Amino acid sequence: MLGSANTYNSTWDLTDGQELFYVIADPNGQAIHRIRDILLHRSVTTQDARPADLSFQRGYLPVLGYLSSRWVVRSTLRKNVNALYGVLDQSFEKVDRVLQSCIGACMTRESFSDGTVAISGLHIFCVITKCLYEYAIRFKKAVAQHPCFAGLVTKLVEWSNSWAIAVCKSPPSFEDPIAGWSSSGKVYALGRMKKSINSLFEVVEQAEGSTLRRPPLSRDIRPQKSKTKALLDVLQMTYDGPGEHHEGGEPRHDNDHAEISKIKIIPTHAELTCPVGPYLPANLPGAPHHLPGSSMERLVDIQFRLLREELITPIRTSLAQVRDDMKQPSTTKTQLDAIFAKYGGLYKANHSGSDSVTFSIYTGVTFRNMEFNGVRGLAAELTIDTPEGPATDPSPAKRDMHWENVGKRRLMHGGLLGLLWVPPSSSTQGIRFYLGTVTSRLEDLRYSAKQSAETLTLKIS
Repeated sequence: MLGSANTYNSTWDLTDGQELFYVIADPNGQAIHRIRDILLHRSVTTQDARPADLSFQRGYLPVLGYLSSRWVVRSTLRKNVNALYGVLDQSFEKVDRVLQSCIGACMTRESFSDGTVAISGLHIFCVITKCLYEYAIRFKKAVAQHPCFAGLVTKLVEWSNSWAIAVCKSPPSFEDPIAGWSSSGKVYALGRMKKSINSLFEVVEQAEGSTLRRPPLSRDIRPQKSKTKALLDVLQMTYDGPGEHHEGGEPRHDNDHAEISKIKIIPTHAELTCPVGPYLPANLPGAPHHLPGSSMERLVDIQFRLLREELITPIRTSLAQVRDDMKQPSTTKTQLDAIFAKYGGLYKANHSGSDSVTFSIYTGVTFRNMEFNGVRGLAAELTIDTPEGPATDPSPAKRDMHWENVGKRRLMHGGLLGLLWVPPSSSTQGIRFYLGTVTSRLEDLRYSAKQSAETLTLKIS
């Protein structure tokens, strides 16, 4: 199944990838332990496997391929992604020995085939390079903590160079599917592979504690003369356009479009909960983009998308934090549980692998009425629980004074408010998220606070 989760499988769509990712990357699930078991398997071989052996090509490599797949590296669920790469971090010495042994054996016999499946070195080197690159940029101390990392990358350079030379000979001296390709096809494919290896080499070379030294004969992977050129190469490798330009030709969600005129300003539920990261074009001359490089349309497209994402990111991050708490077992006490016990309060998220965010949560939402007027338009009147503290003081005068001060920063007129609707089953799969603006003014909040110490009345449009 892991081997099916790749860009080249036309039967594997976005829904399939998301559902598998939720299962595989669950830090509390069993699947992630099976990933660890595979990476730590006692005996991994490239051919003539015994019953107790694990095939490198059909069992081991698909795990590394999944770690470097778009379903993982482009997911916005950073906690889950880091949990997967944490398994690689804990198993890295064993992974290094397996790669050194298996790839070395294949290079010696000049074939990556296991006798039943023809597999190309292009696929093997690209998968391993991508996996190591993503690991190195997520775990900044990986190179220092694992002295074998630099040695593995050096060998990867040597192997890939030797393999590339062998498959380009006439006749080829390496049994590989790519050997039968046209010369132009080989040049293009090998060029992209070497760019990937060069990016990995530079990350590891610059890492703290790195012992990596460039092999004297590896001229093809020396750093680019221009740092901007190197950055453009990385952007080209990781480019994934908007709408129909997205991998597979399918948009990420219902608000992912190539034309910005079709994008709704207010983010949709599908957009905010999409596990695949948004399309954010680089504001750099020469960077990949779906519009012509010198056009005004391209400039407007970039500015619109970046400014809009600046608004959406805090909302998306806040919603992800709440959903993550809701997915925890009932025996686990979360920050969300503590806030509900106090009938609302501040949620503070500031931990590794996630953006720092602080937002207010209000509980006990009850709809009361709908009204319309020429100034505010259509608005819903609702009540919320008053959070514990000064807002619930028995004295109406003190409650009035509290909201006179707080109302200038929270629940202020024109402010954005999100409503999270949870189905009776409390399943995270059925929740819906809606956005609205506060139409109540400060005087309305103060009047409502004086009427009741337990609830507060708001109007939202």
